[in-house]
Amino acid sequence: MQEKVVGPPKSEASSTMIQLEGPRISSLLGLKNVWLSEFSIWPAEVA
Repeated sequence: MQEKVVGPPKSEASSTMIQLEGPRISSLLGLKNVWLSEFSIWPAEVA
């Protein structure tokens, strides 16, 4: 019944962190995710 408490999905955890950080951080993370998906060839340091 309390599976979420035992081990919440990574997506939910990240979403919670985004809400805690704020909309500005959320938009930055969203843009970063888009760049990572669009330019997945680039090294992690660039992103």
